[in-house]
Amino acid sequence: MKNAIILHGTGDSPKSFWFPWLKNELENDGYQVWTPQLPDADNPQIKKWLPFILENAKIDKDTVIVGHSAGATVILALLEAIDIQIKQAISVAGYCYNDEDPNDPIIKKEYNWDKISKNTQELFLLIQIMTHGVATMFKAEECSTKLGESKSS
Repeated sequence: MKNAIILHGTGDSPKSFWFPWLKNELENDGYQVWTPQLPDADNPQIKKWLPFILENAKIDKDTVIVGHSAGATVILALLEAIDIQIKQAISVAGYCYNDEDPNDPIIKKEYNWDKISKNTQELFLLIQIMTHGVATMFKAEECSTKLGESKSS
């Protein structure tokens, strides 16, 4: 069965923004959708979020993962941690570095861009321009460049 995972960002919940609408649309299209409340959402940490997702999510070749902000950022680590190629990953306002906080606990120090690329059939990076916060067009472009380099090597 087709399944989808929707991951919220910092300080958010599965009821924030467009998440309920997307969940409903995916369910209407035949998806089983998991929209978890990620632990300690006001203080996202890769060491908490990644194990929680890995322990609770159904991930297989038909999985679509959508993440917003910190939820999009954790998708990168998730794609590194799994040993299966999923159908699709969609990063909305995600980032792979934070020049305002180089020790941001949701970001890994290094990523295996080759494995990230290989573990999804399609990866979309959607840019959301913000006047504050860490997601910017330049950070999305940096992630895209790193993924492109891994595809060409």
